[in-house]
This record gives sequence, structure tokens and C-alpha cells, in this order.
Amino acid sequence: MKIIKNIAQVTLFFAFMTIITGVFYPLLITGLARLLFYEKSLGSLIRENENMRGSVLIAQNFSADYYFWPRPSARNFSAYPSEASNLGPTSKKLKDLVKARRIYLGEIINIPESLLTSSGSGLDPHISFSAANFQRSRVIKARALNKAQERELEEIITKNLEHSWFLAQQEPYINVLLLNLALDHSFGRINS
Repeated sequence: MKIIKNIAQVTLFFAFMTIITGVFYPLLITGLARLLFYEKSLGSLIRENENMRGSVLIAQNFSADYYFWPRPSARNFSAYPSEASNLGPTSKKLKDLVKARRIYLGEIINIPESLLTSSGSGLDPHISFSAANFQRSRVIKARALNKAQERELEEIITKNLEHSWFLAQQEPYINVLLLNLALDHSFGRINS
């Protein structure tokens, strides 16, 4: 009889905790997120003229020469499943990928790491300031920018710099989507 009473108590407690942690808590957190951080809770989506341009939280695959490129993605910029490559520093496959990326970028040395290796999630929307500067000449050439526009491009890069509040020594970084949208607004969108 005591075993049946214990099983009933455990089952009742399990059902109670399932309702609290599986229903009420997620509804409470979702409601608070919508109330306090409305745009972020919807995915920080950017729309222009009813067209979805992307999310500032997830990297998009910009590959045209007239745009800044994001970090490489371990999963070809697919948000599902998002995961890292799990390739370690001694991995031959990682060394081969980095070598291929160096060749693709046209240089063997002085390439910022954020253009050679994917991020932990494979979907990091940021590149380092040095990665943006590394790509600047390619973007200038592809967009045929004059000297005044080159200076404007430098200002756009500087205006889009973000600094980590957590790691003071970290290099500033730039959201690639926001940077490319700023390019389109300043120099016109190129349709290819």
C-alpha cells in the first residue's frame, strides 16, 4: 500500500513539475521577452519595402564581390541544424579547408582568422574589423568607387563597428548584414 502511495505522489509531482516547467515557465519567459525585447524576440528581422533582408542574429551567405563576405559557415549558412564543424587544430580536414580558403581569397598570408575559420555555431553574423579592412579593396573595385566614395566606405565601416562589453581586449567587430545594407543605401543596390 505504501508503494502505491509513493508511486502516486511521484506521479503527481512529475505531472505538476511538467506543467510548471513545460507550460507555465516557457509562456512566462516568452511573454516577458515579447514585452521587454519585442524586436529581438521576433528574431531581429530586417525588412525593406516588404522584403525580408535577413536577421542581424544569423549570418547570410553574401558571396558577390561587391559585398563584404561573412565568416565561413560549417553548415552552408543553414540555421537548421546549426552546429560547429568540430574540427580541432590538429585536423587535416581543417588545415585543408583553411588552405583552400587562403587560395580562394588570393593570398597566403595576412588573412584575418575570421575569414579562414567558421565560428562555433557556424552562423556568426560578425566579422572582425581587420576582416572588413581586408575585403575593402575588393568591394571598392567591384563597386567602382571613386576616392570620395572610398572615404565614405571607411566611414560606413567605422559607424558599424561594435565593441564587446565583455572582453575589453577583443578586436571590434562588424555585423555583415548591417554593413552590406549600409553599402546598398549609400552606393545603390546591385542586382546581378
